[in-house]
Amino acid sequence: MTAEKPNIEDEQVVLRAEGIGKCFKIYDNPWHRALEWLTFGRRAYHQPFWAVRDVSFKLKRGEFLAIIGQNGAGKSTLLKILSGILQPTTGSYEVKGRVLSLFGLSMSFNAELSGRDNVYLASEALDLPKNFAREREDEIRQFSELGEFFDRPTKMYSSGMRARLAFSLFSFLGSDILLLDEVLATGDIFFRQKCYARLAELLANKTTIILVTHSIDVVKQFSHRVLLLDKGRELYQGEPSTGIGKYMQIRNSRVQRPKREQPQLPAEPQQRQDPASDAGRSWPQDSAFVHTEPLPTGKAQLVRFAICDAQGNPCSAFSCSEELDLYYELQLRRDVGSTLSWISITDQFKVLIHAKSSLHCKGDHASGGRKGDLIRFHRRIKLDIKPGNYVIGLGLNSLHADGGLLDLSNVERDALESQLEPLYKGEQVGCFKILQAKEHQMTRHFWGMCDLPNQLTSWLVTSEALSPAQDGQRP
Repeated sequence: MTAEKPNIEDEQVVLRAEGIGKCFKIYDNPWHRALEWLTFGRRAYHQPFWAVRDVSFKLKRGEFLAIIGQNGAGKSTLLKILSGILQPTTGSYEVKGRVLSLFGLSMSFNAELSGRDNVYLASEALDLPKNFAREREDEIRQFSELGEFFDRPTKMYSSGMRARLAFSLFSFLGSDILLLDEVLATGDIFFRQKCYARLAELLANKTTIILVTHSIDVVKQFSHRVLLLDKGRELYQGEPSTGIGKYMQIRNSRVQRPKREQPQLPAEPQQRQDPASDAGRSWPQDSAFVHTEPLPTGKAQLVRFAICDAQGNPCSAFSCSEELDLYYELQLRRDVGSTLSWISITDQFKVLIHAKSSLHCKGDHASGGRKGDLIRFHRRIKLDIKPGNYVIGLGLNSLHADGGLLDLSNVERDALESQLEPLYKGEQVGCFKILQAKEHQMTRHFWGMCDLPNQLTSWLVTSEALSPAQDGQRP
């Protein structure tokens, strides 16, 4: 008798849910619960509310499932069932391997203990080896960016700080299945970029991830499959693009359009001119700038920067197609010849949206300077990109060739890159936001991530102008 071959597909399945449902009892007043208990359930004083009903799916190792839907669709309830916080009313689920849920980790924090002590406590609760947390302690502390608060009681933490600690602990403890509920909506965009990069690493290591989210961008970027819930029931399960389309249909059919607001008059310009140092060039007031901390290393130092609107006022939120004025100041820590500056714009996933060097820009450019000199920059960027949060990166390189300065007019790309010497590099200097238009999305003059210059010509060829051969080819 021959043994049956194992089903490789079944071996790869790490989570299987069959007919999951959760019903809550809704009582009109607290006494009804007691009355129902006294009658041993023979008389019902409650109304049943099915938060989740008859949901089934299975996940393979290394798969990313996004659970989407309107508020009240049952997303978080389903995740709490899978994490063991709630027991299902109907159905069952089976998991293979270690499951970590951000619900469980953040709720199990001891408020009297420090972040460091909670790392050890969580490690013990998960039955991990004694030296496991100690070996990853520095990674967790650095990733969380809590600084001195890492050694302070968590009762002093804000909700955002607790989420930082939980996700940092969560992503370094090692598991087969991760359950996340809108955790990446917490914190600034710089921390979110780190979180998304960490998720990409976990997926590459074949960790299975389930994320409840309202962010369509996250679904597009990471998910292999989408589970769309509506009023507790499974509406769709499958390809992300199809699921997103169905979700947008539901959301747009129920959204109430806000009333159009009256436009506000622009504020008075706050720009000033400093003929002594800027030769009449526009430069914002000192109050518009953000000053940076000096770095112990580097051949140039970013002193300050300002993100402004077209009137020179500090601004962090723009409408699509508005212009952003970026002012920044770099101080040289050594003598340099020709310089090349660059700017980058990345989205919340750290995907490069735009990058340009001074070679790509028209206008006057500083050719270099001596130690202690300041180089001031003013960049004006038209923000033809879709709504969302974005991060600005800045850099400065020196351009030196053997025996003298490099002739930029004749240099090829490979030769140029070989002559670049980094002076300053900051990938997360500042951030800004492109606002979602309150009117219908058709008022935007493009779809997708960014606007590309287009030229369109079209003309009509009437049927009478077609030759007999062409006319015979028509459908």
